[in-house]
Amino acid sequence: MLNKKLYKYELWLAKSIPIIISAVFLLVSFISYYYIDQFVFSSLFGVAVLPLLFVYISSFAFGFKLSNRVFIYFIVICWVLDIIDYYIGIPLSETELIILKISMAGLTVFAAIVCTVKERNHVQKQHKKGDIERCLEVKTKIYKYELLIIKIIPMVLTGICILNSSLSFFFIDWPILSFVGGTSLIMILFMYLSSAVFKFCFLHRIFIHFLAITLIINISDYYLDYSRQYKEWILIAYNVIGIALFATIVLKKTRRNEFY
Repeated sequence: MLNKKLYKYELWLAKSIPIIISAVFLLVSFISYYYIDQFVFSSLFGVAVLPLLFVYISSFAFGFKLSNRVFIYFIVICWVLDIIDYYIGIPLSETELIILKISMAGLTVFAAIVCTVKERNHVQKQHKKGDIERCLEVKTKIYKYELLIIKIIPMVLTGICILNSSLSFFFIDWPILSFVGGTSLIMILFMYLSSAVFKFCFLHRIFIHFLAITLIINISDYYLDYSRQYKEWILIAYNVIGIALFATIVLKKTRRNEFY
């Protein structure tokens, strides 16, 4: 049974996240052009592939229109450009790349406005019972996928986080892990809301707690730089906590009714 009060907040956040992150993407491009530290923005409003997948499926489950999803497509295009530029290189100067992103942002806003107008003027054929039943059937299937993703994404993100931290101990840097499983404050808040709305138990939320604590540690370490002295202890703590968290999966199988 849904928590209706929190559901309203989750609905608003799900609709706002693509717009907020798109704006931050553009802002970070300007900031990086002037060599200003943008770590705080990525920590607060950054997003990776898996969390964005959750937002994307949520947009269908909540019945959002194309006018909302065009911002998600803008984020994906910016991602692709950044990944190509990082690994291969784009034959554009920094100024030209910013102009390109500004142009894409302008087209995205224009497309959102056009889609909004069309959606408002569109007369839905609700009198056709078959159309309604097919629509409800599609939404029900998407809703099931969303529930599945809500359940597994915090676990997957925790595993990626532990793997990334363990590799860094051996001076191995795989930026692709951050592109796929990076987290930020706004996405952790969204996961907390989703977990509360669908009334998952503490064993589900403990993975989100781990991600939140990890984010706080990373932000503190970035500005205070204390990991050099305690790096081994931090790695041991990560691995021990990670093993304990994934042991809950075994607990889920033995006490299935208590986990969800």
